[in-house]
Amino acid sequence: MRFVLDASAVLEGDPNPDDELFTVPGVMLELRSQDAQTALERLSVTVRKPGNDALRRARAAAERTGDSHRLSETDTALIALALEEGVPLFTNDFSIQNTCRELGVPYVSPRDEITRSFRWELMCRDCGKRLERAGECPVCGGESRIRRTKQRR
Repeated sequence: MRFVLDASAVLEGDPNPDDELFTVPGVMLELRSQDAQTALERLSVTVRKPGNDALRRARAAAERTGDSHRLSETDTALIALALEEGVPLFTNDFSIQNTCRELGVPYVSPRDEITRSFRWELMCRDCGKRLERAGECPVCGGESRIRRTKQRR
């Protein structure tokens, strides 16, 4: 089988060393601990960056679900690489799984998988205004918070 690996798949999962495994440079930077290095030694992992088109599609999907505020650049790159390679993404991150589901990208989890998809939005904690980006509300100066807006199956 072929998989794209998140750091959690290496640390908590048990990828088969006989599988064809891919990841992105950001994951390799996250895997600096001795345990991670030991786990990586038994795996043959191809490290590569996804193309710009796949990155744009992954970012757009994360915007649609509202997960863009929760995903790092590394997370987005993983989704884009799985989309580009047409292979499952091995992760336990719910925001990654939610975005993958939006794109129709299969995923596998070493622990729990999401059972429903969610949409998220930024709101002002004080006045309730919907916000475009995290930080201070331009209306009242209150703090932003992420709120689940609707549930999808």
